[in-house]
Formats: sequence, structure tokens, C-alpha cells
Amino acid sequence: MVPAFVTSTPAARIHSFRFTSASRALPGTHFEDVDPLDIIEAADWHCELCGGEIPKEVDRYDPQAATVDHHMPLALGGHHVRSNMRAAHRRCNLSKNSMHPDDLNAGQ
Repeated sequence: MVPAFVTSTPAARIHSFRFTSASRALPGTHFEDVDPLDIIEAADWHCELCGGEIPKEVDRYDPQAATVDHHMPLALGGHHVRSNMRAAHRRCNLSKNSMHPDDLNAGQ
């Protein structure tokens, strides 16, 4: 099974990613059109939070599924731009939630 975002078109992935991210963003957040698959492939399918490999063939709701994390969370004023994005397992991204990067690093 391949995640839906991998099989959809780049335009569809960009639209969906931007739409879901906009709901968490603060007013004034800068948005770039970014294909989430580009972020994940740039990380060579490795989670940039835990360092583990991200499997390509799992359901999108699987804890190991590929997601894109905003290093500085949108809810804390981060922007939806490529330089603020990194690949992450679904479980790692959900565990991080809207934690400030300084707080995340302090806990490691």
C-alpha cells in the first residue's frame, strides 16, 4: 500500500498540504507552494526527528507513515516555507505537536 499523497498529482499534494496547514497558522503566516513529497524525498525517506527510516508502503494513518513537520510550528508563528519543513514519521510529528524547537531540544 502506498500513501495517497504519493500517488496523487503534485498540484493536488500542494493544495491539500497548504489547506490543512492553513488551519493551524497564525494571521500573517507566509505560505509557499511546497510539495510534501519533495521534502520527504530530500530527507531520503528518513525522519528528521528520530532519524529512523520512513517506510514508503504504509497507510497514511500508520504511526510510521511519512508526514512533513514544521520545525517552528505554525501555531507559534512559524511559516509554511520549505526552509521550515522537515520529514517526520506520523508518530514523531504528533508527539512533537506544537512544541517550540528550543523546548524539544531541551528534552533530548
